[in-house]
Amino acid sequence: MEMHRCFIALELPLEVKKQLKNLQEILPKENVSLKLVEPQNLHLTLKFFGEISEEKMQHIKNQLKKFKSKKFTGMINEVGLFSEKFVKVIWVNLSDLNSGGDIKNLHQKIELLAEEVGFKKNKIWKSHITLARVKSLNPEFKEKFIEKIKKIIPKQISFEVLSISFKKSRLTKKGPIYEDFLIIPLT
Repeated sequence: MEMHRCFIALELPLEVKKQLKNLQEILPKENVSLKLVEPQNLHLTLKFFGEISEEKMQHIKNQLKKFKSKKFTGMINEVGLFSEKFVKVIWVNLSDLNSGGDIKNLHQKIELLAEEVGFKKNKIWKSHITLARVKSLNPEFKEKFIEKIKKIIPKQISFEVLSISFKKSRLTKKGPIYEDFLIIPLT
């Protein structure tokens, strides 16, 4: 049985991806080895399913065809790390412009949909877009690196969140290749 690595993502407009690429270019590069996320692959993961069967994929797709959620204005406003102890991922936060909980509501709806098709809820979820993964960091420079990351203040970027996508990810030596199975417009 063929298995597919799948997830549901919030799509970013091309202009936002360009702004995030500019942000990637100012990340500290001394005494660290970073793997930048390719600009075309920048997204916000709402739910990661892992390796799933064709049958399970079809079931998710059928549920998503009935999915309804409203569009909203998102805003990128912070650069951060998940952990200062284990520096692995550099991200930017995505919040909703009006602080009305739109991004959290969208995530909760996706979690409910995932539960309906047999997946467990994520215990912890942070609204983030991965900019880079830290492959190695010289321990002597770890504190300086963290300080530099904390000092990065991105230009606030706001944009209309118009759709989400059900995607398949194929891992290659050059990085992941994403394929859309279904694009769900937000109303």
